[in-house]
Amino acid sequence: MKIKWIILIISFNLLHASDITYSTMKKTDERNKDDTLATINSFSHLGDFHTINYSGDYEDIMDYLDNLYVGGKCQIVEKFGCSIYSGIGDPENIFFGRNFDNPQQDVLVGKYSAPGCYESIALNRLADLGIPVGTDFNNLTPSQSLLLLRAPYFTADGFNSMGVATGLAYVEEVDVQIDTTKQTIFLTRWAREILDHAANVAEAIEITNSYNIIDNMFGINTLCHHLLVTDSSGNSAILEYHDGQFMAIDPDVNWQVLTNTPIYNVPLQELFSQCYRYELLYSALEDQNGEIVDWQNGLDILELPTWGNLWNGTQWSNLFDLNENVMYLSLYRDFDNIVQVDVENFEFKNYGDFTIYEQLEIDENGNNINEPGESVDIVLSLSVDFISTGVMGTISSSNPDIVIVSPTGNFGNISPDAIIPNFIDPFEIKISEDTISQDVVLNLSLTTDYDYVFETEIMITITYISSIDDNIDNATSQMCMLQNYPNPVNNKTKISYSIPKELPVRLIIRDVLGGRITTLVDEEQKRGNYEVEFDATRLTSGIYFYQMIAGKFSQTKMMILNK
Repeated sequence: MKIKWIILIISFNLLHASDITYSTMKKTDERNKDDTLATINSFSHLGDFHTINYSGDYEDIMDYLDNLYVGGKCQIVEKFGCSIYSGIGDPENIFFGRNFDNPQQDVLVGKYSAPGCYESIALNRLADLGIPVGTDFNNLTPSQSLLLLRAPYFTADGFNSMGVATGLAYVEEVDVQIDTTKQTIFLTRWAREILDHAANVAEAIEITNSYNIIDNMFGINTLCHHLLVTDSSGNSAILEYHDGQFMAIDPDVNWQVLTNTPIYNVPLQELFSQCYRYELLYSALEDQNGEIVDWQNGLDILELPTWGNLWNGTQWSNLFDLNENVMYLSLYRDFDNIVQVDVENFEFKNYGDFTIYEQLEIDENGNNINEPGESVDIVLSLSVDFISTGVMGTISSSNPDIVIVSPTGNFGNISPDAIIPNFIDPFEIKISEDTISQDVVLNLSLTTDYDYVFETEIMITITYISSIDDNIDNATSQMCMLQNYPNPVNNKTKISYSIPKELPVRLIIRDVLGGRITTLVDEEQKRGNYEVEFDATRLTSGIYFYQMIAGKFSQTKMMILNK
């Protein structure tokens, strides 16, 4: 089957970035200066994308850009494809899914709440604003920063607080008959006007018919895009321009699919033959009668027609839950690392991977060997790309040699720039005395206070020691390292230890990541009992470790600094 694509980029940046200079943007920006500064200062990097929380009105900026963009022909640059669907079979679970396929792009996720407009979340490419791929976004020039004010204009897809979602896709070009009584707007402003002012599909159609809409990719007054719009009541429509007007194509089933082939009056089998992505989505939705069970199910369907890699292919996949007013976003076909964004608070919550940064096992006798008959505390340090609140961990095991003494551990809130351990509330297991040496897999479940569950496995090694190795001095194994006192520590603590013979001794203080803070002892010492004072005045409250290495013996223990 040969798939016919007219393949190009939606070149929203019809003019070069230099055509909109620092001075011209200043002249056309009549916004409140505080709004301008707040918008620019809100621009940040998160995960694999960028975010902006847009403040104030942008009507004048959109009019200014329309005056530039609707009067010239677009340059055909590259190839792309898009896949969009609505699942409206379950009235309590209305979903809208979209894959944006392109060469490599820097993705911008923005929140918009202009006066008189509905709040919305929308996605676009930073290159469309005139900031090319590869820019050092941490060091934008003043003129580049001002280009961020163009973000509302270049909406590729999004959803609003009324539960309306929309997305654009390329299709064969048509000539647009210009009605001189209507304002002429550029393609992406069409999507923006729907998100700003439509409370349902009917209003989106009304807004569409109130404008002349063009993109000029194949000459003056041409349009080569169509649009899917869906609302939280389960209404859905494809808007496609034919014979001098937009046709509102209603679904005759509980779903709709839009890719890069014309829909109006085209038989289903012909649509299948023209676009394999269309057939993939349609068949998957047909199998479920358009009923999307939950967001995981919605993303599973959306993943089917993704293609390519970071440099060329699906750049973002977003799923809008129109009943809950949240978006689930995947970048660059990574469907294990999902972020949820809500339209009201613009919070980015983790619905994907947790990373186990470090696994620490504190065994009962302190020789760093998990032996039969011992209790072992397990401390995990977790990190995430997006905020995870109220994280609780639970471990379990089907191995009869492992008794779970303390199955839960509290991690609390984990922010993207933090590594959080469960030192205060470690997991504890008891190893059966009859256990032989083996690797044991423990099941780990991490649950957030917003009911997201992430499941994975961790492994510990059990070693049965039948006799002391000939290479290790038997006397060394008799050493004990006493607990520091007091613990928790306020400012100072004393650490006591003993050695059975003359040995080189090192006593090291480490942070939660294992980094060395200071070395208290580093010398040859004779047999005997020792006590060293540690002054922690300069340290902040938290978890720390002290480690003694004497010859071939090593032991590590934990202390809590609480000021």
